[in-house]
Amino acid sequence: MRGRILLSLLLVVFMMISCRKKEAANEITIIPIEKKNHTYNTDFYHMSVEYPEEMWDYKHDMQRYVESVVSFHKRDWSPGGMHYEKEMSFRNIHEEKEYPKCELYIRFQKFTSTLPDIHSYLFSTYVTTHGANGSTSVAAFNFNQDGLIGFDDVFLITTDQEIELARLLAVQTKDSVGVFDYSQVRMGLGLDYILEDGVSLDSLEMKKNDFTFRKNLNAFVLADTGIHFHFDKYALAPGSSGTTSIFLNWEQLKPFLQNKFDIN
Repeated sequence: MRGRILLSLLLVVFMMISCRKKEAANEITIIPIEKKNHTYNTDFYHMSVEYPEEMWDYKHDMQRYVESVVSFHKRDWSPGGMHYEKEMSFRNIHEEKEYPKCELYIRFQKFTSTLPDIHSYLFSTYVTTHGANGSTSVAAFNFNQDGLIGFDDVFLITTDQEIELARLLAVQTKDSVGVFDYSQVRMGLGLDYILEDGVSLDSLEMKKNDFTFRKNLNAFVLADTGIHFHFDKYALAPGSSGTTSIFLNWEQLKPFLQNKFDIN
């Protein structure tokens, strides 16, 4: 009897150890996010920005992105800048009135995909000028141990396939009633540049608006089950919807992916 009890106890201990080893093998190491915060103030503008210190961001791409946005608006909102000079020309220098400042805010979210191990960041940049309705734009960065994962690392597509991808994204929005406006979706995804033959593009209008399908698809976040494509506020929907995103799973994306980008 004692032998059976001892054998049972040993079996329980063995199973517990085995389970713990299995759990340890499935654990994901979560690395705390260190981030940098900066604020810039003048009588004309206020800026508050942040960016993470990501161990795989070897070239400091996210820092350089934030700094480029800040630099652009500092120039534009300082003496000699286009917006600054235009705004000041409307003001009555003899009127004692406090005007609202131009504002810039940059924030980010982090997402982690485990298959393979990928760290993704989505940046939101909010800009408002002297009380006007603000706009929010998005930018995304994906990293693995080799560094930044660019568009060409994930996708292998011609211009025709870029159009097909845009069409597929447009179809996905029809399931989100009340979020997207389909006329804005067509315009935002560039489908209105396709001529009546369904193949040719209005190259002059695209050049005039500095539009390319690829540039329009650059803000993507990699996930375990597929890719989230993110878009600026007003790009595909009314302002009440804010920034928007469209999700495609890996099966839908197969025709557009690099062979070497095997996430499954």
